[in-house]
Amino acid sequence: MSKYLFITVVVVLIGILFLNRNLNNQFSNNDYQNSQETVKIVTPPPMTPERKIELNKLNCLMVQDEEDMDCSDFPDKDTAKGFYKAEIDCFGYDKFGLDRDSDGIACESLPERSD
Repeated sequence: MSKYLFITVVVVLIGILFLNRNLNNQFSNNDYQNSQETVKIVTPPPMTPERKIELNKLNCLMVQDEEDMDCSDFPDKDTAKGFYKAEIDCFGYDKFGLDRDSDGIACESLPERSD
């Protein structure tokens, strides 16, 4: 674990140094202050039936490799809810039994997500 933490810290530091150098070069250039840049905001395309099918396929890929999932495999209700939705989208039923009382809410005994 500490090896990954060390690598992450090194990568972040290199990124900060790189960005700092680029920002210093960018803001020291007088042409930048005189230019007028426009920003175009792009909205995502509307959800079409084809895109819904693609999302369902991604949900299937996420859950179909799991052999067995129990509520104890999730840290909180929201995480279990996301997996449960993917499971329903993929298989059409509660394959792993995450909703024991069939009320549409998975793993009700788990705590709420703490942000």
